[in-house]
Amino acid sequence: SAVGDHYLNARADDVHAVGGQICLVLLGQDEVSLETIPQGAILIADDIGAWDLARAPLKRIGGVVCGHGGATSHIAIIARSHGVPAVLGLGDKINELRAAKEVAIDGNAGHVIVDPDGATRSDFNKRVEAAAQERAGLKVFKSVTPTRADGTVIEVAANIGSLEEIEAAQEAGAMGVGLFRTELLFMRHMHLPSEDMQAETY
Repeated sequence: SAVGDHYLNARADDVHAVGGQICLVLLGQDEVSLETIPQGAILIADDIGAWDLARAPLKRIGGVVCGHGGATSHIAIIARSHGVPAVLGLGDKINELRAAKEVAIDGNAGHVIVDPDGATRSDFNKRVEAAAQERAGLKVFKSVTPTRADGTVIEVAANIGSLEEIEAAQEAGAMGVGLFRTELLFMRHMHLPSEDMQAETY
């Protein structure tokens, strides 16, 4: 199926990414660091390693655009969980962005606008503000206990990939953790997390 193909392609990308990491170690080369990325910058690359994005200062990243990847890739999962807009799987079209001075991205629609004019910028700013207001409006529901018609309480749990996301989940009204993406715990560290560290995290 198409869904199966996308999933398998994403897992193949994971294997290639690990291979790339091994090559860097064997060649004695440093990894790409995103620590100094400026506020609001949009990352544009043919491919970005999920481990690089997981360790990046995600609060400063304005968006991600990649030639590779898809909705089920780790890059998409990390970006989505931190509210970072992402457009992935552009293929060779990513090369058309090399000369761009500015880009605007719509992660929901999968659109990338190169060198947007004033009207487009204004439209995007209004949409960002509207989305923020919508999120703020939803906060009134976080104190409401989800209950079925027969009185059964339904637990609403969050999917998280780091301890930092627990605070956001609690702020959103989550009653627990439904899924902890353990692979991200490994991606965030240069060395294999010790058993004690993993136990403490859990």
